[in-house]
Amino acid sequence: WITGEWSECSVTCGKGYKQRLVSCSEIYTGKENYEYSYQSTINCPGTQPPSVHPCYLRECPVSATWR
Repeated sequence: WITGEWSECSVTCGKGYKQRLVSCSEIYTGKENYEYSYQSTINCPGTQPPSVHPCYLRECPVSATWR
């Protein structure tokens, strides 16, 4: 499994989520480089890492007032 970096939280306050790319790849090692060959997720061992994760930065300010 190859995972990318987590994105920023989708919101600046309250409940949001982070995302990242997750792919199944075979890695071939050459003399000085790596080559990746994408595979279907069925061929990867173990369980797929999550690609979405909840995040919560802070409470949102309350803008409601009594009138």
